[in-house]
Amino acid sequence: MTLSAFLIQILKTHASTLQHLAAYFGEEVLFELLELAAENHDEDPDLNPEFHLDLSWFYLPNPALSQGYAEIEGAVLELKLPEVLEFHLWAYPFYRKFVESSLDLKMSIYKENGAIEALVEEALYESQLWIKRLPLPSQISQHAERIAQTPWIRFRSEVLKKSGKRPFQSI
Repeated sequence: MTLSAFLIQILKTHASTLQHLAAYFGEEVLFELLELAAENHDEDPDLNPEFHLDLSWFYLPNPALSQGYAEIEGAVLELKLPEVLEFHLWAYPFYRKFVESSLDLKMSIYKENGAIEALVEEALYESQLWIKRLPLPSQISQHAERIAQTPWIRFRSEVLKKSGKRPFQSI
């Protein structure tokens, strides 16, 4: 699996999360929550852990195999999200960690050394942190977390299957 394909899965999953939350809260309320979370992003160090990409997880097989960013941009355009949700999709912190790194989006992820499993688990962890950053009243935060978790469970299965792994064997 290429890094760009992995990031497409990340963005599709986060888009689904945003859509589910918009359906639950209403778009206007979700937009306000997203703006408040963005303003307060750096305030709680527990919700902003350092994630260090291990370069041994990636290799560059044939650069012609992937278009990198063009593939990602095309996949996001196909989602046909409202502009505000698309903006927050591109701003998703876990995705930003990759595109702002020195990694080439055309790189592939090794599947033999546990790299794909580590990246999937980190994606799940980061998705949990993301929902916790939203300034939600305690009486609805657990329900919102469950809503947000559903697309990520699917993400885990899909990515592991696409990389030739059995999802339940990797738990």
